[in-house]
Amino acid sequence: MKLLVDLGVVFLVLCAGTAILVGAAHHAVTPFIGGLRAKWRARLRFAALIAPISVASLGVLIALVPSFLHVIGLAQDHCLNSLEHKHAHLCFVHRPTGVSLLLACIVAGVGATIFFRATLVVARWWRAYRVFAAVIATSSIRTLLTGEYLFDSEVPVCVTTGLLRPKIFISSRAVAALGPGCVQAALAHERGHVARQETRARFLGAMVEAFHVPGLGRSILHRWQEDSEFLCDQFAARSAGSPTLVAEALVRF
Repeated sequence: MKLLVDLGVVFLVLCAGTAILVGAAHHAVTPFIGGLRAKWRARLRFAALIAPISVASLGVLIALVPSFLHVIGLAQDHCLNSLEHKHAHLCFVHRPTGVSLLLACIVAGVGATIFFRATLVVARWWRAYRVFAAVIATSSIRTLLTGEYLFDSEVPVCVTTGLLRPKIFISSRAVAALGPGCVQAALAHERGHVARQETRARFLGAMVEAFHVPGLGRSILHRWQEDSEFLCDQFAARSAGSPTLVAEALVRF
C-alpha cells in the first residue's frame, strides 16, 4: 500500500508540475509558436499535450531504479538509512514504515478526478461512434476506393472514423453540395487525416488532456487540432493541385 501511495505522490507531483509549467509556457510563447510552420506548431503542441504524463511516468521509473537493481542483484543495500529504512526514494525491498492517510486521500482523490475526466473522453468518443454507426447501418453504402465509402444521407458529412483501421465516409448530400472537383478536394483532406494517423492521435490527445490543468490543456488541444486541420488542408491542396479548390470546398461545406 505504501509503495502505491509513494508512486502516486511522485506521479502526481511530476504530472502537476509539468502541466503547470507547460500550460504557462504555451500561453507565454503562443505568439512565437504562431510564427512557425504548421507542422512544427503541431509537433510542439502535441509534445506539450503528452508532456505531463510522459514526464511523470519517466519519473516513477527512475525512482524505482535503485530498488530494482537491488532486487536483481546488481546493487547492494540501496537504503539511505539501513537501520530504519526511512527512504528518500521508492522501495519495494524492505518493509514499509507506514502510510500517510492524508497522502493516500490526496492520491486517491486526484487519481479519481483524472480517471473521471478520461472516462468522459472515452464515453464521448464511444457515443459519437455508436451514433455514426447507426446512421451507416441504415444507409446504402457504395465503395469509392479502398477505405473510402459513399453513403446516402441528407446531412452533408465527410469524415474519417476508426482508431485501428480508419475509413473515410462521405454522404450523398455532401457530394451534391460540393460538386466533382470539390469532392476530390474534400476526400484529399480526409486522406490527410489518415496519412497523419489523426484518429489515433486525436483520441490520445483528448485522453492526455485529462492530465493537464483544466483550461490550459484544453487550449493546447484546440490549437493543436487547428494546426492539424491546416496541415490536412495543405495535403489536400498538394493532392488536388489547387489551393483555391480546397478553399472553395471549405466554403461550400
